Amino acid sequence: GGESGKAAFCMPLDDAFEEVFVVVGRQTSTVFCPRRCRSVISQRIALWEDTTLTVPTKDEEEDVDTYDNFKIGAFIRAVHSTSRLAFVPEELPRLDGSKMTWKGVERWPLVQAYAYDDFGLGFLTLKKQAVDA
Repeated sequence: GGESGKAAFCMPLDDAFEEVFVVVGRQTSTVFCPRRCRSVISQRIALWEDTTLTVPTKDEEEDVDTYDNFKIGAFIRAVHSTSRLAFVPEELPRLDGSKMTWKGVERWPLVQAYAYDDFGLGFLTLKKQAVDA
């Protein structure tokens, strides 16, 4: 699966943040997090300009399918207006010692969901220019 920035730098990430994603754009940013992380994430991004914090409701979190659709929808909206996506540079070692490259992002469950027939968007890295950050 995919690795977070902390994992890419060989710094383990608390499991509570496993569902969090951040999309930083030129003019706006989007942060998705489950309700259990809202307080911590809100404090960390409080001074970020033009940032939207997307948090599912309690009812959305209780139903796995509803939660997954909400999260996927938030991701699709976050990357919709972007034409280029940057990922962790391949020079950074992963926990297993291999090198990370943007080409591996298609294995990430959230990125795979982007291509599901239900959404009809196709492979993310074929629709958007993907580069190492």
